[in-house]
Amino acid sequence: MLDSSYLVYGDRPPLSNFRGPLQIFGMANTVTRDVTVTMPNGEILAGKFTEQENSTSRSGKAYALLKSATSNLLLEITVSYNEYGNGFGEARANNGKNYKIEF
Repeated sequence: MLDSSYLVYGDRPPLSNFRGPLQIFGMANTVTRDVTVTMPNGEILAGKFTEQENSTSRSGKAYALLKSATSNLLLEITVSYNEYGNGFGEARANNGKNYKIEF
């Protein structure tokens, strides 16, 4: 019997599970605009986000450049967020790795 997901996606499984080594998690405060992200190795990066155009004070898109206090690692993130600081987006580190990010 064929799995129905293979009928839709051919021989590739659906991309519904982003959890794994390329998924990182963070916290954002929409009042102070502070952002912290924990990398897979436990390293913590921090910075402040700026709203991109067409964002309201309650939700929108944001950009941040986060840095580590213990190494030269930098993380550039672009996310969509809501009024509670929850959101998702993409991140790119200066070591060449790309991540999916969730708040």
